[in-house]
Amino acid sequence: MKTIFLALSLLLTTPVFAVDVPAAMTEEQAIAFCKKWLPHFVGGEPAVEKLLTFYSDDAVYEDPNVPKGVKGKADVRSFFKLLLGKYPDWKFDIVSVYPTQKGFVLQYLGTVPQAGGKTITNFRGIDIIEFENGKISKQQGYYDRHVFFE
Repeated sequence: MKTIFLALSLLLTTPVFAVDVPAAMTEEQAIAFCKKWLPHFVGGEPAVEKLLTFYSDDAVYEDPNVPKGVKGKADVRSFFKLLLGKYPDWKFDIVSVYPTQKGFVLQYLGTVPQAGGKTITNFRGIDIIEFENGKISKQQGYYDRHVFFE
């Protein structure tokens, strides 16, 4: 009975996943990347080509507006042209970053000026960013869309 109890205790206290998996980058590196990348979401359609320099040719982008995602630089380009054309002056501030094995998770706070003088403030969201060869290979954005329809 003691053997079964000891084996069960070991099983329940032994982590299933390795806890020493190295992150793709440090918190400081992730913040530095965001400070270079995020400003290129401002400027409307002319900013798209510069923004795309941060993405791989086979990048995948997903958010609540495109839950199935867009794949490949051509489709990401088309989506960003629509997105930045509609919101040319929005701004994102870094709240925090959390390095992961493939990249980082970005928590942001946005300000979104809209037509008619209305501005959305406190637009909060997170993006899960993955890299391959120094470029964004996957971006999954999560935010509450209701603030755009109030």
